[in-house]
Amino acid sequence: MEILETKIPDVHIIRNYISQEEVNVINSALCSLNESDWNIFDAERRIQRYKNLKRDQKEITGSNPTGRKDVWDGMTIGTTDIPKSRAMYPNFPLDLVFDIEKRMQATAEEQFNQKLLVQLSGLHRWRVGRLQEPHIDYFDPEEDYDWEELANYRIWPESAEKFGKTFFDKHYSSLLYFNSDYVGGSLYMPQYDFEIQPEPGMLISFKGDSKHLHGVREITEGVRHTLSLFWTKRSWYDIPGNSKIFPGRHPNNV
Repeated sequence: MEILETKIPDVHIIRNYISQEEVNVINSALCSLNESDWNIFDAERRIQRYKNLKRDQKEITGSNPTGRKDVWDGMTIGTTDIPKSRAMYPNFPLDLVFDIEKRMQATAEEQFNQKLLVQLSGLHRWRVGRLQEPHIDYFDPEEDYDWEELANYRIWPESAEKFGKTFFDKHYSSLLYFNSDYVGGSLYMPQYDFEIQPEPGMLISFKGDSKHLHGVREITEGVRHTLSLFWTKRSWYDIPGNSKIFPGRHPNNV
């Protein structure tokens, strides 16, 4: 493993976080999946979630931050619900995926000096046309916001507060990458004039607040494979009432 220096607070990059063998096993398994294997968890709710995201993000950014609908559909294999994932994908190397996720959690807790819970996790394929414009992962009205700066990225108080009614607990993100045979797909943070082309086995972690707006350049060729984990602060979860609205994998973490 090689830790890369970014000079950006709460942004951490590790090259070769997992072995080449682990990269190959997971990437090969992702490539071998049938089209019907992607995004078959609760299809109606997924479609509605897409519509809500498209509506809410359009209000924030002025455009659809995730690209066209047809490249959003069939994007994700959910791994948040471990028993359900095992039942749906009995031939996929999920034991390896869950082992890597445990390692990623330990790494994130050390990086951010926080006890963390898995809020959401999944394997993703980014097809041609998919992108994300600069955005926040969560909104917390208790935090300070530089609305003048955020307006440069078409993020305003009213739309951010509305966004925060759904996205309020993705405090940190960890992204792991499995392939490089695609064009586009670099991760960028416009506030720091920072951009990086992910490498297979690379881990990128960052805070999801307004000081870490991040986006993904459009995929123009090939398919990009990733594993994403969003983390909730355990201290937030322990606040009375928050455990009832926390949607993540808390039974497996507490």
